Amino acid sequence: MNKLAWLIGTLALGCATQTPAPTEAARQLGIDHYEVQHSATSLVIEGLDVKGTVIGRAALKLGRFTMEDEGDVTDGRQLDINVDGKSAHHESRGFKPLKLPLNGRSAEIRAFLQDPLVSQPLLAWGVGFDTTGQAIAPRPAETPYELNCQDPWSLMIIGSNPYPYSGGCTYGSNCSNTECVQFDKGGGEYGEFVCCYDGGKASERACTSAFSSSSCGGTGGLGCAPCWDNPENGCHTQGDGSYVSIHWCGM
Repeated sequence: MNKLAWLIGTLALGCATQTPAPTEAARQLGIDHYEVQHSATSLVIEGLDVKGTVIGRAALKLGRFTMEDEGDVTDGRQLDINVDGKSAHHESRGFKPLKLPLNGRSAEIRAFLQDPLVSQPLLAWGVGFDTTGQAIAPRPAETPYELNCQDPWSLMIIGSNPYPYSGGCTYGSNCSNTECVQFDKGGGEYGEFVCCYDGGKASERACTSAFSSSSCGGTGGLGCAPCWDNPENGCHTQGDGSYVSIHWCGM
């Protein structure tokens, strides 16, 4: 029995409303309660306000799909997050446990995903999160790259701290027009921030070696696994030897 079949066999169909209270950070987003729906191959967690309006949503799918990064068909997971207008997408090969980085996500997404009423169901499906870092503002001397983000675009910033900068990117992406910086995450794993101008995508990736494993899932022929992908309208990466960041105007 393959891994996907085993996962499907261990999950029951159902729908439930969470009764424990959301965290204070989630309540500040306007979330009053959660509803969880799951089938054999999908999990949907919605945070709703007192009127039943969806404030935050995490949708996880298991199955066969085409990887955006390299275009091959694989069995794995796809996760879409949308919280108060902020969104992020993850996809990974296989079904080994994941530890997706949260230090670069928006404050809204971090608050949503760190609520145990959201994180625990996802962890039961093998999707965990790394909260060792926090989103940080650029140092005063490193404030350039103010993107011309017109309404409704918003400027976002990702910092690689606490990881040291380690040089230019080793691995390309599937788009021909890119901008990229790489940083050492330790343990033989590297992180990458990539602006893919052809596809209008700002990405964070974890890299080890080709057809191996990483904290963000199985790697492909390029040696990297996508951690998060974000649609962008304007993107720029930055690295000066001690600080690495990506700036993008989110759609």
